[in-house]
Amino acid sequence: MTGLHALRSLPFLALLVAAPLAAQGGGPPALRDLRQTVGLVGSADSLRRLEQLAIAVVRTQRDDPSLHLQLGLIALRLGEVTGEMRHYEDAYDEFGTTVTLKPGWWIAWYGQALAQLGAQAADIGVLAAFRKLTGVDPELEAATKLATSAGLDSLRAEGLVQFGREALAKGEARLVAVAREALRQSAGGPAGGLRDVQLLRAVIERQSGRGDVALALLEPLARRETTDAEVQLELAQTRFTSGQLGGLAPWYAALGGAEARSSRGCTMTSSW
Repeated sequence: MTGLHALRSLPFLALLVAAPLAAQGGGPPALRDLRQTVGLVGSADSLRRLEQLAIAVVRTQRDDPSLHLQLGLIALRLGEVTGEMRHYEDAYDEFGTTVTLKPGWWIAWYGQALAQLGAQAADIGVLAAFRKLTGVDPELEAATKLATSAGLDSLRAEGLVQFGREALAKGEARLVAVAREALRQSAGGPAGGLRDVQLLRAVIERQSGRGDVALALLEPLARRETTDAEVQLELAQTRFTSGQLGGLAPWYAALGGAEARSSRGCTMTSSW
């Protein structure tokens, strides 16, 4: 059985089929499908077997960016499962090769950012001290890569938005700071005007004690999204926490928006 056939015989099929199909269309594979599929593999031994099979395939098709992307995702998952820095470094290299072959694939830039942050978290001892002395700032570099991914995915900024939401959910200050920097870098770019990007940045700025920045983002966004309950609620909360008395109007607007959505058979759930 060849490496490619062996890969396709495993539950990892969805990942390995999705990427080539997307490549045929000229665009990157869907992030949600890729992350969910690779996330199902929780055994380090299973991941290592997948990695070896993927390496065997890549050796025969070195110019296929989707294969390097798949290998990067496997290595990234191995880093998450084992905590070993070398897997994050392997992931970073594979995503880098994908960027070289397909610089317009935002998911590769996003993957590099995750791998860089994972390597930093696993980096201890002499290497960590050396990087500090040489002025290398992996968090800033990761933020720049996330901002680049958002610029390439200017209709959704899916990677940046997902990263920021996960950082808020985890409550890890380091990751929130990276998201904040990436959002700031994205502000003047093609994704800077997206509703999700502006709302996410406003939430992070408010939680970071910059209510003035959050309000500067939310006021025009709320005027534009008058029936958006999430936006109106965030504006109300930011006004209240900033000591302003004008939080009632957006609060009631948010309740009205929620009621309207409920009447359409929807329920309002906050992403933040």
